[in-house]
Amino acid sequence: MVRKENGDDLYEKCSDGFLLCKIINCSAPQTIDLRALHRGKRLTTYQVMENITLALNSARAIGCNVVNIGAADIVDGTRHLLLGLLWQIIKIGLLRQINVVAHSELVALLDEDETITEFAKLAPEQILMRWVNYHLKRADCDARMENFTIDVKDCEVYAYLLEQISPPEKKPFLHSSKAILDAVDLVQRAEMVLQNAEKLNCRVFVQPKDIINGSMKLNLAFLANLFNTNPALEPPTPQPAPVIEETREEKSEEEPQPPPSRWECLLAWLKALLPQAPQATRVPRAWFRANYDLLGGKDTKLTGKYLAE
Repeated sequence: MVRKENGDDLYEKCSDGFLLCKIINCSAPQTIDLRALHRGKRLTTYQVMENITLALNSARAIGCNVVNIGAADIVDGTRHLLLGLLWQIIKIGLLRQINVVAHSELVALLDEDETITEFAKLAPEQILMRWVNYHLKRADCDARMENFTIDVKDCEVYAYLLEQISPPEKKPFLHSSKAILDAVDLVQRAEMVLQNAEKLNCRVFVQPKDIINGSMKLNLAFLANLFNTNPALEPPTPQPAPVIEETREEKSEEEPQPPPSRWECLLAWLKALLPQAPQATRVPRAWFRANYDLLGGKDTKLTGKYLAE
């Protein structure tokens, strides 16, 4: 896809919904079956609206907030709405793997007396900052990261982090953290940081000015990409189960019970089903609305207490 240097043609290329659907599939694979989309240079208004409606519904399905944006906003290229939607889609794609299900090695980041259940409730951004601080602590660095803006402006966090997460075979080719921090000019520091990131194939999302200006969204995207490509965490080692001597009485108590018979299973199923039987069989009726002529005159109109049923 040919695009302009400044990216101004992005809004036009998203106007038919096809590119938007492909971006959604990049963030959440197989969300949209691209065969369902209309393609071509001369799409009708109806076909374009179908594409965009599918894109918006899919964006909502993966967790985007699309309350204030409609198909007409995409067609018209309303910049702030389209950029807001694109950022949500990209953010979901970058952060969806930052959890203990996808990376069991994140258990190394647990605090004292913190359970895995409590850790799993943390937002991906919080887990990402804890991951950064874990590597800063291992590097004997006094700096700690608490946000994606002010704390990264001087490049100290990035200098130590990249040094820690880089594979051993690539470390000789990186600028050392000392060499980066010896540079007085912040722009030069940021450029050296990005040169190190380039050695790890991670120089994306940010430019030197984005780091020293503390751009929250771009720094978040940069760090999330670093985690996804180089988490540098050791997988947890399974702990052997403790061996406990059992007495003869305890062993006899733990003997496996015979499986229930088919009759016992049927009886248990009926016991669970019986309390629901009145509600399942009692169908509300409105006899006074019945058309007795259409019924063939064979039904008798019920009155009195039967009408209440």
